[in-house]
Amino acid sequence: MKNLFLLGLFSVLAFSVNAEEDDHDHGAHGGDVISEAESGFEIHVETGEALGGEAKLFEADFGDFELGAYGTDEPGFILEDGPFGAYNYLAYNMQSNLKEWDGSSWTASTNSLLTLESHDYGVQPFSLGLIGMSDDEGGVHEHLEFFIDPNASAQAFLIEFYLWLLKTHSYSNYFLILKFHMN
Repeated sequence: MKNLFLLGLFSVLAFSVNAEEDDHDHGAHGGDVISEAESGFEIHVETGEALGGEAKLFEADFGDFELGAYGTDEPGFILEDGPFGAYNYLAYNMQSNLKEWDGSSWTASTNSLLTLESHDYGVQPFSLGLIGMSDDEGGVHEHLEFFIDPNASAQAFLIEFYLWLLKTHSYSNYFLILKFHMN
């Protein structure tokens, strides 16, 4: 009886966590960058681990089942339906070069070690690239594919960027940091 009670409790908790992750109605996955274009088209980032100032941290591991040992399509990027409008582009704008962890600090690395690829637009430039185009309701849900060079020696990498709305040239209010780990 005690085991049955615990099983029921865990089921309820699992359902609550799953429901909370998907409350944005876009099929969000845990860890996705969920944002909203507010009045004046300012992008407000709703998820991520808050860091000092206006920075948010998102983490992912290379080694996705479908992309192999050196790829991942996490995190995804979601822009909620709203005033952004249909058929506009959500992009990223890098703020620094790729960094790698040397065991004690983040150091400069070679940008060519990391490739960003869009399902719809192919390989994207490192410094500024497209994430996706908004649908009829003004929303976006896309996953870029990130690939690290198999010859890279570090075990962790970091990129820093803003989300950018091409239509209005508006940037997100948060500086986003993606930290990737090797599996």
